[in-house]
Parts: sequence; C-alpha cells; structure tokens
Amino acid sequence: MAEWHSFAKLRMHTDPTLEHFRILTPEVHRLVRDFKRTTCAAFETYELARETSSRNRKAVADAAKSGATAKAVSKKRKTLNLNTYKYHSMPDFPPTIPKFSTTDLFSTRLGESLHRLIKRLYSITSKRDHPAQIAKRYIRIQRARMSAAVDGYKARRAGARKRAGSRPMQRLELVFADPYGAKALEIHHNITLIRRRPLNLHTDFNPRSGDPAMKYFIPHLQDHFLDRLLACENDERVYSDADRRTIDIRGDKIYASKLFRVNYTTYDVRRDQDVMNSGALPFIMVHSPDAGNPGQAPYLYAQLLGIFNATVSRVMETTRTTAQRIDFLWVRWMEPEPRYTSGLKEGKLPLVRYVADTDATAFGFLDPELVVRGAHLMPVFSRGRTAELLATETRTAARFANDCSDWKNYYVGIFVDRDMAMRYIGGGIGHLDTGHGELRVAEGLESDVEEDEDPPGPADTDDDTDEGNTSSSSSESDSDAEDEVGGGGLFNDDDEMDID
Repeated sequence: MAEWHSFAKLRMHTDPTLEHFRILTPEVHRLVRDFKRTTCAAFETYELARETSSRNRKAVADAAKSGATAKAVSKKRKTLNLNTYKYHSMPDFPPTIPKFSTTDLFSTRLGESLHRLIKRLYSITSKRDHPAQIAKRYIRIQRARMSAAVDGYKARRAGARKRAGSRPMQRLELVFADPYGAKALEIHHNITLIRRRPLNLHTDFNPRSGDPAMKYFIPHLQDHFLDRLLACENDERVYSDADRRTIDIRGDKIYASKLFRVNYTTYDVRRDQDVMNSGALPFIMVHSPDAGNPGQAPYLYAQLLGIFNATVSRVMETTRTTAQRIDFLWVRWMEPEPRYTSGLKEGKLPLVRYVADTDATAFGFLDPELVVRGAHLMPVFSRGRTAELLATETRTAARFANDCSDWKNYYVGIFVDRDMAMRYIGGGIGHLDTGHGELRVAEGLESDVEEDEDPPGPADTDDDTDEGNTSSSSSESDSDAEDEVGGGGLFNDDDEMDID
C-alpha cells in the first residue's frame, strides 16, 4: 500500500512509472481482499466504547419522545468495509494521470481543511439553524485575524520608527547571509564557517578513555586526511605510521558543528535539502561500492557521531603543503542484516544493524561530499536491544544520551517520501542512480507507448484483459483482478457484491 501511495502522489510521471503503477494496482487490490479474508477474519473487532455510549443515549432519547421503554444497546461488530468510494476509485488513478496530469494538481486538501473548520464550528452551535451560526462565527474569526494583523503591523512600524530615530533613510543591500551556515541550494552541502567549539585531539579523544568509539580515532582521522590530501579513491589503502606523521593538524584542534545540511536533486528535477544533527537526526546514506551487483544493497548507512572541521597540511622532508580547511564527518557504520532478503517482491523493508566494535572499520570518517541525503531508520522494537555490538554499557560518544545499549536492527524507511521511494525503485529522471531497479514494465513497452483511454471493464474481451499483464506473478489471481478493473468491484468477492 505504501508503494501504491508513493506512485499515486508522484509529481512527475514517465511511461515506465505509469506502467509500474498500472501493474501494481490490481496486486494491491488482491492483497487487500486477502487481508480481509484472512487477517480480519481471525480477529473480532467491535466499535469504541464512546460509540456504544452515543448510540445508547440516542436510543434513550428516541424512547423518551415516543413514550416507550428504552432497550439496552450492545456493542456493535465492526469489519473492514471495502464498499466505499475510496476503494472504488483506486483503479481510476493510472488512466487518469495521463489525461489530467499528476494528482498534486487536483488535490482536495484545501476543501478538506475547510471542511474540518466547518465541523469544528458546528460542534459549538446549538444545532438549530446552524448555517447562520457558523457564518457568524466565521466572520468573527476573520475580523479577529484582521485586527491582529493590523495591530502587529502598527507595532512593527512604531518599533521601526523608534529605532530609526532621525537618521536619514538609507538604501538596504539585501544580501543573503545566514549566520548558521545555510547557503544556496546549488552547492552540495553546508557546514557553518564559525568556529566556536575547539576540541583537543589528545584530551577530548583520548584512546585510553575506555570509549570504544575513540580507540582508533586519531589514526583513522590521519588516514582520512591522507586520502583527502592525496585524492585517493581507494579506501583500502594502508598507511604507515611514518605517513601519518606527515599530517599536521593546526594546534591539534578540530572544531565541532551542530548541523549538517545536504542539498540534492529530487526525482522530479527539483532541489531539496536534508538537515542532520548528531543528537536528533543522525542517520545518513552513501552510495555503496557494490551497487549494481546482484543481491547487493544500493546504499550504505551510518550514524552521524560528529560534524567537524580542521585546518590541515602535510609536512614532508623538504616541503609543506598549503594549509586548508577540511570538513569531515565522524560516523558509526551500519551493515545489512545477513541472511535477510528485502525488496518489493518479497514485501520487506531493508534491514540493517551496527557493525560490531570488534571490527576495526566500525567507526570511521567520511567526506561530506559523498553523502547522498539523510536516511530514515526505524528501530525494530520486536527484536529488542543488545550491548554486544559495543563493548561498553557506560556513556559513549557512539550512542544517544542516556542509552546503555543499541537496538539490534533498524528498518530502512524507503517510503518516507516520494524521492526516497524513487531512489530505491528507480524511474526518477532527476537521479543518476537506479536503486534496486525494481521498476516493473510490461514486456514490449516502448518509449512512445500510447495510454489506454479507459480502464478495462468487465465487458471487455479476454484479449483486452490479458494485455499488459505479462509480468504478473500468478495468472489466476491477476486475471481475477484485471477482470474487475473499472467495474467498481476490485475489493469485493463475488459474495460481497450486495450492498445494503
């Protein structure tokens, strides 16, 4: 359902994404029917207590009016109702988008928001002649808002005059300068230029402090600087102690920042930004070197432990390079859960876990230029927590504040937004990568494919029904779903067609 919703809400469609959407729709219908037949049938669900109480009060009031004795009202059985317009209209989405453009252009959000306001105002009326009462209260609200806006404007004008005094008017140069480091969206990332939190390498990151995260902090940092200064793209290159001693970090100090902003191009060729904070929004994603290989994840994930910068140069026997500022990220790496298969076909989200601290690469440093965007990782609460991945239960820089253990696994939220979904499924023209490449297209689909004018209905021939259904996983179930497209019965079994 999350996959279907992502494609229904896309702001830009192509022929392959529309074909994937068309193939996906009957599969969702079949799954919902299966859900009602199996899962819903295994549970007995009833209405809420307040609903029973409301019906009971209504029965008492009706009995009082007629002079009869009110009968006790029992809890009413509730089942999943698929005979609604919401489910009935789902098959119309794929053929409607080519005709009337994407769904964000004809959203009902404005009407729904006004509807909520009307319902709120109705609850405070006397329920008699409510349209006039609602109109009167709405006018009062608008007048109050207008009055508050006028008072605010007058207060700002008065304050501006008081500050200006008798100074002559000057022309203002409107230059964008954010003190927190935010810049234009054309660049890849933003880290503040202000240096307010200097940290000493040998005291604040002492490898003898007992924190596993700091055990190899200094040598790994020196290796990272060597890679950056030598423009080395091979992460497996090994440096000697003599090579590390050529790195000169000015004053043995690094400077910490709180925010890390990443700008990226979305699937519909727009620019957007993610903001990461090591204390609140700490997860990031980078391209995997094994992306494109069968069975390999397209991205690697890491928890952001710190956002730093330092002034670094390299000192050789006879020369010294020019000192330069280098921004870098301190991260705790994550790895895919072994023997776990994920994907759209399997119906499972990707599952990751922290790399155990027994691995020397569990912690490392990352060039901010390599970050694709922020990641949305959700703890798998059913698997619980563990302290085996990090050999300490005391406070450490590798965990959140007040945590003494780690969640065993995290789900990757690939449907957190439309851009993230397109990164994994593929089909976004604004992406250079294709993710898992699970975009399904019927065999024989050409770039100039003509869209069907109408969805196939129950009266269509068998040839029309089977067209475009070559990639279905089960001919029997998909033929049933295709036969019902456009007939308004996608979610209904044969014995459920009678509507009271």
